[in-house]
Amino acid sequence: MKNLGLLSLLFIWVLMVEVAAVAGQTPGTSPVPKSPPAAPAGETQEPLKVFTEEVIIPIFVLDGNRRFDPTLEVEDLLVFEDDVLQEIRSVRREPSSVLLLLDTAGEKNPAMKTSITREIASLLISNLRSGDRVAAIQFGDHVETIHSWTTQTDKVVQALKAKLFSGKRSRLVDGLMAGAAHLREVPAGGRHVVLITDGVTSLADRTRFRTD
Repeated sequence: MKNLGLLSLLFIWVLMVEVAAVAGQTPGTSPVPKSPPAAPAGETQEPLKVFTEEVIIPIFVLDGNRRFDPTLEVEDLLVFEDDVLQEIRSVRREPSSVLLLLDTAGEKNPAMKTSITREIASLLISNLRSGDRVAAIQFGDHVETIHSWTTQTDKVVQALKAKLFSGKRSRLVDGLMAGAAHLREVPAGGRHVVLITDGVTSLADRTRFRTD
């Protein structure tokens, strides 16, 4: 009887082991991945920022008559860098900044009449395009700003009529230095200087330039 009882216990133990093994092999339910927590109400995801660099290439285009050609299009240009064709996004005209430096030593040089200087300057201003800036400085007995930078070209023409006077001396060096200071007030890239002078400066002006 003891042997029968022992066999029964062994059978029950083996049966329990097999049941446990089968239970361990039973496929369970696959775990459901957790979704990321939702952003709090009122908050938005930070936008992705991509930085690009625009390279501006100044060009001058003239037609068959050596005049400015306003009909230029993107398809008319090819730009290469290291033998690689580059994409051109746009073609646009940038406004010019034109500084007039006017020598008014007309009493010393009869050829430098103030009336002629005024006429030449006014004619140049009349040919500027909309959006262009212009300023005017005269240098004779002293250096004077006739008009500071403006896009209202008619006001500069009026200032030339009211403020341009002839003198006995030519302060060319002082005029150039004043012009350089004026050019710093406008963006680089479209700055131009028109110098109306005979190129002769007074002796005192040359001496001061050497000693300063």
